[in-house]
Amino acid sequence: MPTEINFDLKSQLVADFRERESSLNGQKDGHLHQWQSKGLKAFEAQVFPSTRDEEWKYTNILPAMAIAYEQYGSPLEDADIDARSFIPKEIEGSILVFLNGEFRAEASTIKDGQAFSIENILDCKHEDFGSLSKIDEQVFTALNLATFTGGVHIHVPANTEVKEPIVLLHLNDSSAGANMISTRHFITAGENARATVLELAFSINESSPTFVNAFTEVLVDQNANIDLYKIQSEGKENTTHISRVAAKQEKGSTFSCGTFTFGGMLVRNDLDIQLAGEHCESYLNGLYLGSETQLIDNHSFVDHATPNCMSDEFYKGIMDDRSKGVFNGKILVRQAAQKTNAFQSNRNILASEMAIVNTKPQLEIFADDVRCTHGATIGQINEEAIFYMQARGINKEAAKAILLLSFAGEVVDRIQYDALKPYLQARIAEQRKYEGELLLDI
Repeated sequence: MPTEINFDLKSQLVADFRERESSLNGQKDGHLHQWQSKGLKAFEAQVFPSTRDEEWKYTNILPAMAIAYEQYGSPLEDADIDARSFIPKEIEGSILVFLNGEFRAEASTIKDGQAFSIENILDCKHEDFGSLSKIDEQVFTALNLATFTGGVHIHVPANTEVKEPIVLLHLNDSSAGANMISTRHFITAGENARATVLELAFSINESSPTFVNAFTEVLVDQNANIDLYKIQSEGKENTTHISRVAAKQEKGSTFSCGTFTFGGMLVRNDLDIQLAGEHCESYLNGLYLGSETQLIDNHSFVDHATPNCMSDEFYKGIMDDRSKGVFNGKILVRQAAQKTNAFQSNRNILASEMAIVNTKPQLEIFADDVRCTHGATIGQINEEAIFYMQARGINKEAAKAILLLSFAGEVVDRIQYDALKPYLQARIAEQRKYEGELLLDI
């Protein structure tokens, strides 16, 4: 049955934009307003997707789009933000803080001697800014361009290595009312550059509905290496999180993206990766742990446009209670992309009888000399293995936790940044609601 929408969020957002625009005066000719006007034009030409759209078949976003969101700030001052308390103790590096999407420089910490530059995204005039947006095809990316209020441009110069991670800490506060948060990041890596970027998202107040609409654009130059890790830990009651990462790789580059979803009422993660030069490598890893009534949807598109490239995509899900998981991964191998190696795997465990997973791995191949595989599995917890452990003195809850931690640990093992692993292991155990001691090294 189609969802009845009693409120037109799109019309409100367009009207709000026009009202702000009328008071800009000379700022109408500025680069920021030019970008936002372009985004609004693309947004006006599209509609929010419904379950009749193939790409949104299992995710009904319309109820979340029937809420009168505003772009509220937070009453918190920079001095009230203890950024370090949200960061795993094992993690060192520069910390950039965003409160309701707005960059808070005073609450941020930039390590001395770090070999990168940052620029407020509102001031960015880089010639390639927005080049991967696809705003005429992606309604939420168009909306992001029209409404973004914060983010940063991170540039890693050629032939440099950022030895400690760049942490982007997002704190969401909906105490003022139903809040729309539009954040945009732009990462550029010069030739032979290397860096790790870690994004963390938390709800510090979820008293009202929150709509997070985030876009991260990554340009990886020749022989550069960028690792991006996204950890979503927002509240499960009122937060809708739409995230899109678009990356373009040049010859000999490596891009890794790890997406770990623990929170959010409805979460949609889109990855759009273009291998534009020969001998590129892409590693996409994901872990989603659903509980209560969460809906977690992961979509990916890997475009092999040139020969001699490799992509490896590995996603796992554990769905409990009445949660729902979705995975849709598409690999396109163009005719020119000979000698492509492309691998895709999605594995899921249903930890309750009410949980649901819908998975659809896809291959579209137009080249002859390739090696491509894909596959998906959905299963339940191995009762024989639990019985085996019980027979050796391990109680049932501990046995179940050990199996699920081992299952999830295979994704954790694949990440390159070792200091992040203990935090992820602890979060997995916490999500499983097991408080006993597990002598398990995953």
